[in-house]
Amino acid sequence: MTFLSVPPGMLGGGMGIFGIALLVAPAIGPTLGGYLVEYINWRWIFTINLPIGVLGSLLSYFFIPDFPTSEAGRFNIGGALTSAIGLFCLLLALSKGNDWGWTSEPIVLLFYTSAVMMGLFVYLELTQENPLLDLRVFRYPTFSLANFMVTITTVGLYAGIFYLPLFLQLGRGLGAMETGLVMMPGALVSGVMMPVVGFLYDRVGPKVLTVSGLLFLSFMTYLFHYLSIDTPTSTIVMWMALRGLGMSFANMPAQTAALSVIPPELVGRASAITNIITRVSASFGIAVLTSIMNRREVMHAAHLADNITSTNPMLMDFWYQVGSTLGIAPEQTKSLGLLYLQKVISLEAFVRSIDDIFIIAACFTLAGVIPAFFLRKGEGRRRGAVLD
Repeated sequence: MTFLSVPPGMLGGGMGIFGIALLVAPAIGPTLGGYLVEYINWRWIFTINLPIGVLGSLLSYFFIPDFPTSEAGRFNIGGALTSAIGLFCLLLALSKGNDWGWTSEPIVLLFYTSAVMMGLFVYLELTQENPLLDLRVFRYPTFSLANFMVTITTVGLYAGIFYLPLFLQLGRGLGAMETGLVMMPGALVSGVMMPVVGFLYDRVGPKVLTVSGLLFLSFMTYLFHYLSIDTPTSTIVMWMALRGLGMSFANMPAQTAALSVIPPELVGRASAITNIITRVSASFGIAVLTSIMNRREVMHAAHLADNITSTNPMLMDFWYQVGSTLGIAPEQTKSLGLLYLQKVISLEAFVRSIDDIFIIAACFTLAGVIPAFFLRKGEGRRRGAVLD
């Protein structure tokens, strides 16, 4: 819709304004949700969607112009079923692999089913006259590369949106509202910068912006592996703001480049694929990273607890001295001391596992730099005429 509403030479600016909602909403949502949970009622996090939905529908009806339409054709039932089954099995396998065992029969069966269904889905989409998703748009190299970049930045975005709140609430003990306020500066910076990045896109194209954005985003994501219980909140806010700056440069140019090479008659189909890739990559990224985090947490806990036993003489002597000072019986001191240390170890292992996740997310983001060098700005009508 944005592609059809603005002139080709102003596509970057239009996408920049449109992208404000894409990057700001995921952070403003937790802030508003935290306020509702803490001060009103948790049920309102669902109820509030009703008036927002009604408002959005009214605004769409009165302000969005009518665009030329074409016959959609029959609904592709085969594509819908194969994609739903394939994606469900893959996501379930990634989510439960750490619990059930990666080589267990259910997990292997889920991966096998997913591979078969997704292969069948691709075959059906390429042979049907009215495919559910027109995969033929991937013949445009820039579209394919740009969607790979969207996957990269989406995983990087949700690594911060999902795991930083876990650290702030479980590690630092902040409430939902406080956590949302810490997250908000990054979203505001992204929102302010999106139109600026769109303006730059119209003049220099996507390559310079995306490469610089990915490098900076990777560096800022890496900085988060220094998180600890003692990290000042002001430092976290500053890191989030700078990370939001990198996200705006890495995300919007890639999405705009993806659509800029598509002929106008195929923009709707291409946009649908980009939206699905964004949603699916976020789900898969969180599933994989959470599985890794759980394994790293167990490993860190085991390593930290190596010498925390009741047979450690130095440790027991320390706790007996503490108990003597407080007037607590030796046996009670021993059990209380071990219980306290177990909680400390559990918390430290949790924080270290989140630190590891940010290192992985930074490396994953950095991997997108090389493909970003091949992005280029295009005009759909001209390229469509050549390729068709």
